[in-house]
Amino acid sequence: MRVRHMRQTLDETLKSVSMILSLLTSESRRWKSLYMEAMAVGVSPSAFRNVLGWLLRHGYVERPRRGLYRATERGRRLLEALPWRGMSCRRMRLDEYIEAG
Repeated sequence: MRVRHMRQTLDETLKSVSMILSLLTSESRRWKSLYMEAMAVGVSPSAFRNVLGWLLRHGYVERPRRGLYRATERGRRLLEALPWRGMSCRRMRLDEYIEAG
């Protein structure tokens, strides 16, 4: 039972990583815009803060100036390696996105 919960949590985290990186690969975004779009595709507020902080600390996302975020080349490579990379998370309902992943 515990392993199942850990796997579910890991899957949700990786999907949040994928969604956030997908939003940042096409263009730089301001924090509020990124936050609102992430919420619209089902990323929880706490997952957003945790994942974005982790992506920044590990060099997958950069902040060229205050409040502006963009994916780095390293972030683009990570997104390509994730199994959910080919989906347009903004065009799918959350339940379709989770089911497809």
